[in-house]
Amino acid sequence: MKTILYFNLLFLYLINSQTVSGQDIKDISKFFKSANNFFKEYAVEGNIKYDALKNDRSKLKALTDFIASTPLKTIDKYKRKAYFINIYNLLVINGVLDKYPIPTVRDTDGFFKTNKHKVGKEMMTLDHLEYKVIFKEFSDPRLHFVLVCAAQGCPPIASFAYTPGYLTDEINKQCQISLDNPKFLYLEDENGLIQLSPIFKWYKDDFFPSIVEFINAHKTVKLPKDYTLGYYEYNWKLNRWRE
Repeated sequence: MKTILYFNLLFLYLINSQTVSGQDIKDISKFFKSANNFFKEYAVEGNIKYDALKNDRSKLKALTDFIASTPLKTIDKYKRKAYFINIYNLLVINGVLDKYPIPTVRDTDGFFKTNKHKVGKEMMTLDHLEYKVIFKEFSDPRLHFVLVCAAQGCPPIASFAYTPGYLTDEINKQCQISLDNPKFLYLEDENGLIQLSPIFKWYKDDFFPSIVEFINAHKTVKLPKDYTLGYYEYNWKLNRWRE
């Protein structure tokens, strides 16, 4: 009887070990593939299925484990920009889940400026990752439309992982989606106003040669150049997908 019990326990152990190891991410190629599957499953219409993730964080954990253990200097130059975008978005989601349920990340102390995440065996805040790592290496204003801060006021999070081979097209498409969205940017013709997301005010120096010219380079219907710029109130409500 003891022998049968022993082998049953051994069998269960082996099954569980295979399940866990099957989620392990061993290299950057597997990371991009796993991240793509993750966003495809949990990012819906620009929002995140936090409730589903709270019940099962195994896929996210496999990704954050890879992020934690992989030094940034080991990431190939060709892959770094796509990798950085994905890890920022994944760590934001992971940070939300650590406090979930919350109506907004503003209800947590130091979500961006104080709370630290393990990135390449180093501990850093989301602000450090965004400004001291990503924007320091890639001075690209389009990144403001793909790095998503878990708020409804952000550009929508993509339901795919950014990939090195298609990165330019993927970023440009996300810029266009945001700038064509009448909730993100709209005209008040009676007042001669262009109502913009506060993102354009917070990072105004990033958009060159001017805010309107940057927008018109990515927007399907161009903005009039003689309108005044205005900024509506940012919506910090959590980008939570509701069934």
